[in-house]
Formats: sequence, structure tokens, C-alpha cells
Amino acid sequence: MTGKAKKTDIMDTAARFLEHRMRTEQEVRRRLEEAAFEEEEIRNCLDRLKELHYIDDRAYALTYLRRSLEKRRGRCRIFRELRERGIERNIVQQAIYDFEDEEGTDLSEEEFRNAAAEAARLLEGSASTEKERARAGRRLAALGYETALIYAVLGQIGQDTL
Repeated sequence: MTGKAKKTDIMDTAARFLEHRMRTEQEVRRRLEEAAFEEEEIRNCLDRLKELHYIDDRAYALTYLRRSLEKRRGRCRIFRELRERGIERNIVQQAIYDFEDEEGTDLSEEEFRNAAAEAARLLEGSASTEKERARAGRRLAALGYETALIYAVLGQIGQDTL
């Protein structure tokens, strides 16, 4: 097989992988490694895909952040999931800055609103017993909210019900 045909194969493989949704550089790299392409070919392909903006970890992180906030996920979970997808720590932090700048809000405020709404949903119509509040706290923790934020939200709900 000629070098040009091989290059087309790797680009085709990458394009098919990218056609359904955004992917991180690490996800594309893994797919190409699984397809047994050589490291130099993979590196060249990834460079070309970044050049064409088919791979953009910063845009991926910002999109993922927005979608996760819509699902009322907390910063810890979002951060962990992005890191698992191969997004570097500084890119995640830049996505947070971009979000705050574009939305004109602080992510902490957005997180508090989301956590409060989720807690209110979980405790809706209940007498808000300690057991129910503990269950709501565990759910908020599973969604990736920090412990201090969970206590603040549950404390506020406790005051509102008094």
C-alpha cells in the first residue's frame, strides 16, 4: 500500500469516528491506536485534524461543561469526567473561564442554583426529615457537588422550611 493510500485510510478512520459527535484528542488517538496505525501516522493525523478544527479539546470542554450544567452536575464530576476523556487540567480551567466570561456569571453561583434546584426537587412535598435530607445530600454528592456546597444548600432549604 502506498503512503498516500495509508494516509487516506487513517484520515477516513478518524473522520468516521468524528462524524457522530465531538471527540477529544485522546479519544481519537485511542481509536487510531486500536486500528493499529503507527505512532507517527497518528501524530500527523491528529495535527491535521486539529488544524482543520475537527478536534478542539477546548471547545469540547466548554460544550461538555454547558451540557453538564444543564443536567445539574457539579464541578467535581464535570472536572473528573473531562480529565477521564483526556482533557488537560489547564484546558478545563480555561473552559471554566470562557463559560464565566460568556455567561457573565460565576460558575460557583451557577452550581449553587443548580444544587438548590435539584435539592428542592428531591425534597419536594416532603416534610424534609433528616433521613430525606441525607438522601438528597448523597444524590448531590453523586452529581459532583462539593461537600461545603451541599451543606450550604441543605442549610438554606432547612431555613426556608422553618
